Amino acid sequence: MSSMCRVVYVTLLALWLSACAGGEQVSWDPATATLPGPGELVDEPVFGGKVFVFQAGVERPETAVLIHGLGPSASADWALLIPALIERFHVVAFDLPGFGRSSGGNHLYSPAAYAQLVHWLTERYAKGPVIVIGHSLGAAVALRFAAEHPHAVRRMVLSDVAGVLHRVAFLEHTYRIEPSGDRAETSYSRRYQRQLNRVLRKVILRMDRLPLEAETVLASPALRRLVLGGSPRKIAAMALIQEDFSKSLAAIRVPVRLLWGAEDEIAPLRTAQVLLHALSDVRLDIIAGAGHAPMLDVPEVFLGAVLAALVSPPDAPRFSAPPPSTARWGVCAGQEGVRFEGDYEEIAVEDCLGVSIVGVKARSIRIARSKVRIERTSVAGAIVGLNVSNSSVVATALAVRAETALVASRSHLDLAGVSLEGTAAAARSSDRAVLVFSVSRVASPHGRGRVHGVHDLAASSSL
Repeated sequence: MSSMCRVVYVTLLALWLSACAGGEQVSWDPATATLPGPGELVDEPVFGGKVFVFQAGVERPETAVLIHGLGPSASADWALLIPALIERFHVVAFDLPGFGRSSGGNHLYSPAAYAQLVHWLTERYAKGPVIVIGHSLGAAVALRFAAEHPHAVRRMVLSDVAGVLHRVAFLEHTYRIEPSGDRAETSYSRRYQRQLNRVLRKVILRMDRLPLEAETVLASPALRRLVLGGSPRKIAAMALIQEDFSKSLAAIRVPVRLLWGAEDEIAPLRTAQVLLHALSDVRLDIIAGAGHAPMLDVPEVFLGAVLAALVSPPDAPRFSAPPPSTARWGVCAGQEGVRFEGDYEEIAVEDCLGVSIVGVKARSIRIARSKVRIERTSVAGAIVGLNVSNSSVVATALAVRAETALVASRSHLDLAGVSLEGTAAAARSSDRAVLVFSVSRVASPHGRGRVHGVHDLAASSSL
């Protein structure tokens, strides 16, 4: 597969993400969404253009900074939220460069560059450490900003964070979505996503093992113009899906409240589970009846959730994984839709479909010729913690500690927010297996650290 084909693949994925961001807002008319007062255009040093900045409630002692997502409305997305916020906060909202009334151009609109801009704005406008409220791309930028400038942030309220999962896991999520009801027929994002899935699914894993040409495209103004037409929205989308947030998540220590649309198909709820596992002080509220943009879908509910988040501290307990004390055994053989919860000595799954392992503590899990979803589970105490053969596994917030944490053969494992710790090996294969890691960790005599990418384990290879 050629390097140019890989560029085409990542470009199509970026186009999907940027198109979906717009598609979620087809009922939102920015012309009717006005901020409660005028803003100003100021010269900014990061992209060398002008940024539109709105502020209100300047007499308030504490500043709330609002960062919008990829949609075309820019800071107008917050028009229904700001009037309530300014009763208690000094509010600063702005159009990210490349969006709305801010300057555009063929620049590298990466989360890192946007975080630099947020830092410059907070130093210029804010009163002490700020509250950051971010949505989608803006929430991802907020994570980067808080990691790099921890003393500038007091707390964060983040809605439907985009870009945390590895791009392979993200695209495979879109492939798994099943059309349902009228929304599947009327939603532009759903129709567009299904069309791209048919094309991209066949080539995604092969292309991802080639050199990261997308980074070359992003770094070159000429290639950005050639491949992406110099479009700020497309550049921002491509830069977002290329970002590895592993280091940023590990560095964040401020309280975080996550707000998530229950029907979000752009930033899947699985992302929230990864953030719950990765962040040290975090709580999740799921908003019923909302998609990727809760502030537009159910504005009054979203407003209530934001205000509640600003007055109550996150209180979710951290994920812990002591070895189970029960001797219960779990078995699925030739069945469909079986769900395991609680403590087990061992779980054995053979020739099963649609199996869920959720909130489990076990000494070991064996999976053969099956399709299994694992969430919020810990495995510890056996020689081999997780043994997978001829199967497809999607695991989120999974911790495995064993002599060999994972043995996989002829299988595909999508691992997000996963920790594999082995005294002999974190992972090994007796026959080729593909591991797709998103913001995960491995530790073994072969090495330790964060992993975010595709690992093709050949026979007899180890991590």
